Amino acid sequence: MVRIAVLFIIALPNLIDYEQEGSTIDLIIDARGLSCPMPIVKVKKGIDSLQTGQVVELVTTDKGSVNDVQAWAKRAGHEILAIDEQEGEYRFRIRKG
Repeated sequence: MVRIAVLFIIALPNLIDYEQEGSTIDLIIDARGLSCPMPIVKVKKGIDSLQTGQVVELVTTDKGSVNDVQAWAKRAGHEILAIDEQEGEYRFRIRKG
């Protein structure tokens, strides 16, 4: 149990308090129950429909999405505003770059 907690903390190095950002969520994407690569496919399709600076929230249940979404956002030039995990659900707030 402790080992998992330590690995989880290491996997989330760049947490930002979204409430301090003052942004609104422009699009919510529900990818619960989907595994890699579908959360990335869904968020890419959704973010492509937004304008620069708008915010998307992605909700997943796939643990692997924690690293996958961060890597994709960095590579695509988007900004991760927040990553939150509660009861097995992961919420990502991403500003389109």
